[in-house]
Amino acid sequence: MKIDAERAFDLMYLLLQEKPWLLKSSIMKDEDAQFEQEAVAFLLTLDAAKDWGSCSDPARRVVSTLLTDFMLKLKGPFSNRYWESSGDLEPWLQAVQIICDEICGNPHHSLKTH
Repeated sequence: MKIDAERAFDLMYLLLQEKPWLLKSSIMKDEDAQFEQEAVAFLLTLDAAKDWGSCSDPARRVVSTLLTDFMLKLKGPFSNRYWESSGDLEPWLQAVQIICDEICGNPHHSLKTH
């Protein structure tokens, strides 16, 4: 099924309801940027994550920042984009699939920090 940016935003919101701990980290610091690789690796396994596990504090801050930034992009520069998702997945898992597609489909993924 084809998902537009508006639906993707709603799915991201459902993901954050399913896993509210994703946004319970402090504000990202400049030195956290070096933990982006760890953060992206964590995002690629988000479907199985029940909590942060062994993800470092700096990577947690990066994850939260990446997710927030992606949601903002869905309302702005990505507002005309579409993603494919399996309709039989739970909505929050569709959001995870979109995140993984953004990371894997673009070597300079759109979830990159600024």
